[in-house]
Amino acid sequence: MVTWPLLQSPSDFWDRSRETYIENWPDSLRLLSVPQYGMGLTPGQARVLGSNIAELGELFADKPMEGLVDIILHLDSMMALYFPNGAFVRLGSRSPKDSWLGLRRGFKVKSGREAVELLTDTSERVLEPFPVKGRLGIFAVEVPW
Repeated sequence: MVTWPLLQSPSDFWDRSRETYIENWPDSLRLLSVPQYGMGLTPGQARVLGSNIAELGELFADKPMEGLVDIILHLDSMMALYFPNGAFVRLGSRSPKDSWLGLRRGFKVKSGREAVELLTDTSERVLEPFPVKGRLGIFAVEVPW
């Protein structure tokens, strides 16, 4: 019989599950999955992105738009190079599936601006990866539309 270690606290769950998050996948697993490309975020870029989340931005920064252009331009390059027909974007392990814009647009993005709009038009559930130790990034995933 397999026994599982007991979880002492909610943080134990997140610590143990973190390695399964898309941003922590080894290259060997990533190659077996759907085509994807990740853009790593620095802590400063994560704060900038977080400061633009519709209802929760004030938790991150006083100047929400500062630095956002760099993220959009990087995503524009990524989309043009890897996903010219569009992609589904995620913030680390969290997808913006409760985004009103996403529902209207079918979750398909073709530009950096569309990706940022989708990732910031969502609920607090997208905030979960922000305290994650290690890498945090925006991941574009190719989906057969």
